Parts: sequence; C-alpha cells; structure tokens
Amino acid sequence: MELRIDKKKKSAARAVAKMYYDFKISVEKFENGLVDNVTEATLYTYQENKRYMEAIEESFNHSVNSYNKEKVWDWFYHDKKPEAHEERQLKSEIDMWMFYLSRELGYETI
Repeated sequence: MELRIDKKKKSAARAVAKMYYDFKISVEKFENGLVDNVTEATLYTYQENKRYMEAIEESFNHSVNSYNKEKVWDWFYHDKKPEAHEERQLKSEIDMWMFYLSRELGYETI
C-alpha cells in the first residue's frame, strides 16, 4: 500500500520529527522543575513541546513495524546506515511514519 504525501508536508513532518530530542529535553526540564520562572508563555511552550513529542512517539509506534523500530530509529536519529538489503524496507517505514506524523500534526495529506 503506497501512501502519498506532498513533498512540502513530508519535509515539514521530517523537520518536526528531527526535533524529537529537543522537545524531550524541554519537557523533562519543565516536569523536573528546572524552569526558573513559570509563566503563561513557558507553560504554553511546555504543552506544545509535549504535544509534538507525543505525536512523534505515537505515530512512530503506530506506523513502524515492531521488528524494524530500532533500526529505523537509529537510522533516522543517529545516522546509523542500515545494511544494503534493509535500506529499501526501512525507507518505506520512514515514509509511512512521516505520513502518519503529518496527519497527526494536522497537515493535509493527499
């Protein structure tokens, strides 16, 4: 099953996904009380970062085959290249993930 997504929307979803660790660090700082001054703006930032982080996690868990999760994660976030025979499958898994992430974030898919 081929899922189609506009290149700009796929690029936007990929950019959000690449920021996962930034979102995670920000959320953990807030939850552990390491934020000096809690204002309405910092609370809003925390909520948005948490929403993005959860959207990335949920779309990843929903769309990537459990057998390939570690390999996809390592390739996407840690630039650990897969073996040649796995690359096509993992690229397909990442495309599926970006499709579901873009949908989760409210981007219109085609």
